This record gives sequence, structure tokens and C-alpha cells, in this order.
Amino acid sequence: MHILAIGLDCAMKTCATSLAYITEKLFDCMRAKCVPIYLGAPNIADYVDAGTFIDRRKFRSSAELADFLLSMTENEYAQYRQAIQAYLRSDRFAAFLPPAFADNVIRVLSL
Repeated sequence: MHILAIGLDCAMKTCATSLAYITEKLFDCMRAKCVPIYLGAPNIADYVDAGTFIDRRKFRSSAELADFLLSMTENEYAQYRQAIQAYLRSDRFAAFLPPAFADNVIRVLSL
């Protein structure tokens, strides 16, 4: 995993590209008020709202990604930030927090 901070943005690459393998790094970026540039689990949008991150796979090259970032308006950037804040308050995100993890362990172990 490589993380590069760019102003308030965060570029990240998760080495694992397995379905549903999502690490805390994505959420760390969001909680740090960064807009993540994500390359990882191909089904990430099944778990994380698509408007909360920039999907690196949508760009054919790093140059194309750079052009996208440089042409982003303040309003577009603010929309990502607002979507992130809404996601962090949602039940979808709560599923990744410790209480949900503990509930899953208890359920699986039939405790």
C-alpha cells in the first residue's frame, strides 16, 4: 500500500484486488477529510458510495488522471467532500466499525 498526500487529496493503491477486500486505508483517507484516489477491490462501489472516491480504474493513464484532477472545480471537489461526510454518517459505513465487527464475530461463533 502506497499513500501519497497531495494537498487535501490522498492517492492510494491497495495491492489486493480481491472482491470485497477493503482495508481501513480508504476510510483513513476519508476521515482525514481527503478525497481518495482508489485502486483496489473491483467491487468497491458495492460497499462504499461511488461519489466518495476517485476510481483510478476509470483513467487509462496517470496523465489522464492528472488532467482530471487539475481540471476539477472547487464545486466538484466540494461535492466529493460532502458525499464523504454523508457516507461517514451512514449505516453503510457503520458496517465497517468495531461494534459491527464484534456483532459479526458473535453471530458467526453463535455466542
